[in-house]
Amino acid sequence: MINLIGDAIAQLALPLAFLYATGSIKLASTLAGVTLMTQLVLSLPLAAVSDRLPRRRIVFAGYLVEGICLTVLGWLLLGGFANFVLVTLVGIMRGGASQFGVAASSGYVPQLLGRDAMLKFNSRVETIEGVAAIGGPSISGGDSGIIRWSVRRIYPRPVVVC
Repeated sequence: MINLIGDAIAQLALPLAFLYATGSIKLASTLAGVTLMTQLVLSLPLAAVSDRLPRRRIVFAGYLVEGICLTVLGWLLLGGFANFVLVTLVGIMRGGASQFGVAASSGYVPQLLGRDAMLKFNSRVETIEGVAAIGGPSISGGDSGIIRWSVRRIYPRPVVVC
């Protein structure tokens, strides 16, 4: 559930932070585009693979890799070095790991909860998805302001884009 809100925030806040720090629309749009495109292209193949593997481990590993990718992107941003190729590769890895975790969790949750609790679970998921769709961009706008302030405090010169 927290992943839905976090994804909605990160999907907008990270490209905005890279845009502000680097001034490169190309870098910011590439980061957003490769993440979403990877999720779109790999959605069905990763769902088929996750059905054949232990789902619990895939859910944990997928979200762990996504967290590592977000940490690397933050280091690149705050470290002052935004390499176009590296940002693209990390964005692709984040999109694939996120989609792998989502695909596995959609098969794992029914096994975990059972039939009786699924109706209540699905209604909660729909509510949280709605909140994430509405609140995610609003929160990420505030987050990008905080990130902008932090970047300027830590690294007052423009970030070098290679």
